[in-house]
Amino acid sequence: MDGVVVYLSGVAPVAVEHELKALQIASAPEPFVYFMYSQDDWTRELEPEELEAVVRRLGQQPSVAAAIACRPGSGSCAALDAVLRLSSTFPLALVDDDFGNLWSHGELKEFGATAPADGLLGLRTWPGSSG
Repeated sequence: MDGVVVYLSGVAPVAVEHELKALQIASAPEPFVYFMYSQDDWTRELEPEELEAVVRRLGQQPSVAAAIACRPGSGSCAALDAVLRLSSTFPLALVDDDFGNLWSHGELKEFGATAPADGLLGLRTWPGSSG
């Protein structure tokens, strides 16, 4: 499975998990999977320059992180829908595609408008990131 990490600020982890659970249920029968990162886990996982880039793009320190993983095909499309909804619901969101790119809601929305057949996994080859 491949996926992304979504960093959010100004929101409680329970609110993010509640939203992700609802989006996952709505995406059946081709769901994505998610798990919540504790702050200790994601700060330990990020290199200092990666954390600095996340903070710079968000405009503040993240308060929550969640990993969203999917398989190619309809699961990846469901994951893209979930990430778009999550970043729309919680505006201080930033997506890390694990390939050195950071994606804001506006960039994700522009990407989603292209209706990529490979869903969220299409971020790997899409040139629209400014991060």
